Amino acid sequence: MDDLATLIHRNLSGEMAQATTTAICQFYRSPGSSGYHAATDLVAARFEECGLEDISETSYPLDGETVLLNRTMPLAWEPQRAVVRVVEPTQEDIVDFDATPSCLAWWSQPTPAGGLTAELVDVGTGESELDFAGKDLTGKIAFVSGTDRPAGWGHAAVEAMKRGAKGLLTDYLYYATPPFRTRENLPDAVQLLRLPNQVGEFDAWACAIAFPAAQRLRELLRTGPVTLHADIHCRLFRGEGRNLLATIPGREPPDESVFFIAHASAGTRPGANCAAGPALIVEIARTLNSLIQQGRIRPPRRSIRFLIIAEGLGSHAYIAANRDKLSQIKTAFCLD
Repeated sequence: MDDLATLIHRNLSGEMAQATTTAICQFYRSPGSSGYHAATDLVAARFEECGLEDISETSYPLDGETVLLNRTMPLAWEPQRAVVRVVEPTQEDIVDFDATPSCLAWWSQPTPAGGLTAELVDVGTGESELDFAGKDLTGKIAFVSGTDRPAGWGHAAVEAMKRGAKGLLTDYLYYATPPFRTRENLPDAVQLLRLPNQVGEFDAWACAIAFPAAQRLRELLRTGPVTLHADIHCRLFRGEGRNLLATIPGREPPDESVFFIAHASAGTRPGANCAAGPALIVEIARTLNSLIQQGRIRPPRRSIRFLIIAEGLGSHAYIAANRDKLSQIKTAFCLD
């Protein structure tokens, strides 16, 4: 008789996992968005197709008010469209959400009807008070240069918005690791960013741009004022997050468990960013449950639980709601 590792190797299908990844990738999956809910529904349907009988779901507020484990749950957010173009001294497109969905930062606010036409103001990296000295940002668009500091972007964004900026453009790239991961080595990368506006404190938006576009703006700024027109469509609203839990019951101490965790949320479309995690979990669940139903392996000693969440937020919600059960979790694997 084949051992467990051989049985899993022969029955777990990379092709099926890839097909589920592809299906999830059709959705833009920011927390609380229609795409996030559609992706969660898709994973739930896959669990049902796997023959799992113990599937449950809980929800939690994404309202900018509820506090779980000392963390305020953000508002839900959904992008729709974003276009930014230079209108003076030339006319050039800088941002196009349809071409690069990672450009629009989560928790951006929309522009007024008809868009916003405003001057671009260079604030360097925005890490120092000197970067903002003598610069009027009220109603304008701040241009923030990338920095190697992981927290640099968030700090600069808050400082610009506090000074009245209505929009931000940046070529920031998270976790630069010279000489491998740099703006020069990855010139076309457009970083998905989170604007520090999770509770809607600021009426502003932010877009990431590729390095060549940033260099072009620097070139134009050296010759004089630059005016941009931004047309940003998105929603910042009260919504909900969902935790999807499927279980293969254990045979001895069923209350004790091993967890597999992945998040259905992500910000790009198409792109397999994060979608491979829940897809692989579905395939692991299908493989194990199928082998059990066929009598080829015994049910597990401890329960195996498959938890699909929104990144970070779902973990907070699950732990807050299940503190009395945490000691029964013996191992957890996060497939990110």
